[in-house]
Amino acid sequence: MSLSPSRVGHDAIVAGGVLFPPLPRERGGAPADVKVVNGYDITKNDTTLTDRMMPTLKRVVGADKFSIGRPSAAGEDFSRFAELAPGMFFNLGVTPQGVDPRGAVNHSPLFQGDDKALPVGVRLMTSVALDYLRFGRVQ
Repeated sequence: MSLSPSRVGHDAIVAGGVLFPPLPRERGGAPADVKVVNGYDITKNDTTLTDRMMPTLKRVVGADKFSIGRPSAAGEDFSRFAELAPGMFFNLGVTPQGVDPRGAVNHSPLFQGDDKALPVGVRLMTSVALDYLRFGRVQ
C-alpha cells in the first residue's frame, strides 16, 4: 500500500489515518517514505493441539470455569508464531469479583485485573507445556 503522508503541525505526519511521529531525516527537511503494514493475520488455533490440550485447561481451572469463547477476527502477533508451528491461544479471566467482565479490556487504562489469577495462569502455562512434552508434538 502506498500512501502519501501529510504533515500535521510541525512534529508529526498522518498516513492512512494513522498518526506517526516525525522521522529523524524529515526534521532536516528531506522527504520521507512511509510504509504502512496492515497488522496481523487472524489468530487461529490449531485444532489438533486445541483438542489435545482442552482436558489440561479444564483440569487446571475446573470444568465449571472453562468455556469456549466465540470466534473473533482479532489479530495478534501470536498469529506469526502459529504460521511456523501449531499454536493455541487462550484467555485467562482476571476480572475481580463484583466488576463487570464486559468492562475495560486489558489495553485500557481503566482495566482492573485480579492478582489472584496470576498463580492460575502460571499453572495453566506450566501444565500445557508439560502435557505437550508428555503427549508429543502435533504435526
